[in-house]
Amino acid sequence: MKYIYMLLSMLLLTACGANEQHEPQFTVHAFKVGKADSFLISYNDEYVLIDAGEEDDGEKIVSYLQKQGITQLAALIITHFDKDHVGGADYIVEAVAVETIYVPDYESDSKQTAEFLQAIEGQGYKLTKLTMETAFSMQEVNGKIYPPQALYAGDNNNSLVISLSYGETSFLFAGDIEAERIHDMLAQSIDTYTFLKVPHHGRFNEQTASFTKVVQPKIALITSSDKNPEAVETVNVLEEIGADIYTTRAGHVTFSSNGTEIYVNK
Repeated sequence: MKYIYMLLSMLLLTACGANEQHEPQFTVHAFKVGKADSFLISYNDEYVLIDAGEEDDGEKIVSYLQKQGITQLAALIITHFDKDHVGGADYIVEAVAVETIYVPDYESDSKQTAEFLQAIEGQGYKLTKLTMETAFSMQEVNGKIYPPQALYAGDNNNSLVISLSYGETSFLFAGDIEAERIHDMLAQSIDTYTFLKVPHHGRFNEQTASFTKVVQPKIALITSSDKNPEAVETVNVLEEIGADIYTTRAGHVTFSSNGTEIYVNK
């Protein structure tokens, strides 16, 4: 009887250890904000927000943060100054404490950017304008931010591109980069990634297929809406490489990693 008790105890401990091993610890929460971007990255009570949707999305994102008990961000990364990425950023910096704010180094005269800069000044924050590859970390999560190596016309190609790695899983957030920037990035070489936030809401261009085949994502996320759906051609090239495709059209999507596998909760 004593032997059986010890055996059962060992099996229980082993089962608990297995559960702990497979319990996701790193998450990417993709907000449903239409054809816009906003992602909350979290790991062990440390948080990074990538983009802030449109102006009307700011209060929605803040409400979510407050419900989760999040009062501080390790970083706010605004990939570029299009209204569907910077629009809600003023609400964010006025509602929660932010340690570091990363932005690309180019000028924008949009209304949304002006409101964002005014909010930063009002809170006494400083911008970190990136011109060189910059590393950051969230404990065991390693991140890199890749700014454009040249000043491009328009906003999209000036997007910051962000990579994150946790264990054997890796994530690439490609902002709104278009054909010219993708071409330049491919020339500099790109790694493969487990997860890809598809560039520019799934729009298709002459570099989309090449980019997708190099990155080889197992999971692809497209931020789109019924009014502004992704291109069929983009879906086709993702399907060709066997990627599982998700969109924010139907609602929030959360991707969780235990360092080996990525789990999806829609």
